[in-house]
Amino acid sequence: MPEKISASLRAAIEATDRNHADKKTFDTLVLLDDASTREYLDRLHEIDERDPDAFFDREAVLANIRRLAACNNRDLLRFLASGSDGPAPAPVRSYWINNAVQARLTRRMIDIVKRRWDVVRLELLDSPDAKAFLPAIASDAKSAGRCDIDAAVPQNASRIGAEALWRRGINGEGVIVAVVDTQVNRSHPDLADRMSPDPGGGAPHGDECACDGNDLSADTYHGTLSAGLIAGDGKSGLKTGLAPGAMMMSVGIGLPETTAWCGYQHALLRGADVIAQSASWAPDLKKNPHGFRPKYAAWRRACEIIMAARVPHACSVKTSADEARKRKSPLAIPFNIPAPANAPPPWRHPAQILVGGRSSAMACGAADQDGRLIPESGMGPASWSERPFEDYPFDPPSKNGLIKPDVCSYARGACSCSNQFPEKEPAYLPHGGASAATSYLGGCLALLVSACRSARRPVLPSRLQQALEATAAPLVGQKRMKQDQYGAGLINVEAAYDYGRERRWW
Repeated sequence: MPEKISASLRAAIEATDRNHADKKTFDTLVLLDDASTREYLDRLHEIDERDPDAFFDREAVLANIRRLAACNNRDLLRFLASGSDGPAPAPVRSYWINNAVQARLTRRMIDIVKRRWDVVRLELLDSPDAKAFLPAIASDAKSAGRCDIDAAVPQNASRIGAEALWRRGINGEGVIVAVVDTQVNRSHPDLADRMSPDPGGGAPHGDECACDGNDLSADTYHGTLSAGLIAGDGKSGLKTGLAPGAMMMSVGIGLPETTAWCGYQHALLRGADVIAQSASWAPDLKKNPHGFRPKYAAWRRACEIIMAARVPHACSVKTSADEARKRKSPLAIPFNIPAPANAPPPWRHPAQILVGGRSSAMACGAADQDGRLIPESGMGPASWSERPFEDYPFDPPSKNGLIKPDVCSYARGACSCSNQFPEKEPAYLPHGGASAATSYLGGCLALLVSACRSARRPVLPSRLQQALEATAAPLVGQKRMKQDQYGAGLINVEAAYDYGRERRWW
């Protein structure tokens, strides 16, 4: 029987003082069997392949996914609530986005739960070090380069082709982008009118994800920079956003991975059309060999649900490329691409030889204005050879894993909105690194979704990805149409728009 308890959870259990072993609890993530959900997703994929223009009812799809998840976890939740083996664990939270249950379990309860037929894996729900969590703000600032606040439109908007699409009447209008990041400065004049009200009611501004452990809830620095590059509309003098007509949903997250999964659920149920996520999770094992590891299977399951909802998903690949080829580094290939960017994208490029599953994750690397990768851009490939997926194995030279990143964008010369304006000057700050590149990809996806809506055509993430990759410009050093480290090259959203228009995708 395959081992169900993760190495980090086992290490935590073994490190417990024997005198207190029966009383100590561990914050545990229980991944449940999702065969019924997977069958449903397979049927959806078949329909997309057979008749991509068929009527799509997103609300019905999400309702079915939530119903299946409830059926899958019902027995476990009842067992945990019964307290049949001692006091019922508290709190207990379930996540339909990846068919998982979170609970504080004793060692004895873990031993009982692992024997259940419907349990696939038990993981320790730890968190990374705060300094290693979000793409480091300090390094992003160093990667920013010069911020030209005197220009009416930043040069990157022209380089990426967004400004040309504005002149053609495409500016992201009618699209809601979920910014999965720290919170956003809603008082900035360039963002105030771009924040989406919540159609479902709830939080005062409608779109925060209230999760336990959200220890970054008060921070607005990084989230504001990300939001400004997506939809900053220029009311203070500089149009920083690639999709200045789009609306944004601020999905504030914290250190625990569960806050992002909660955020995904919130975004999907509240009508987000695009997810732009500069936050990423990478192994943090420098001080402890059993330290933080992302819950990769849970991330991939979540990305499969996002794809089933037909929501394009921009992900950051910020890590340390210097660590990628060090054999003993926890960030060595194929673990250099963080979660969720290491999940498969919605479209399989012809250069991707190994065939496997698909999901939502469009991973974005980072380059300078000369088309050279910056050191903070992560290096693929990724691999999914472990259960339950067992695809994209990495065993060179015959098995080369999953190509990552998928595309690249600019990581230098970005100007975005300040989290302290209008209380404090200036209105704009430099931004850079993979965070900026990913926000640019999110803005491009918003423009293409807007084009689909204007043409009354269905939004298929696979088409958006294909258009962006087929028209991307090669980077310095890139030798193939799509390859590890470079992806398909530098994106140009106007070229992608023309590519899709020729095929009547929008």
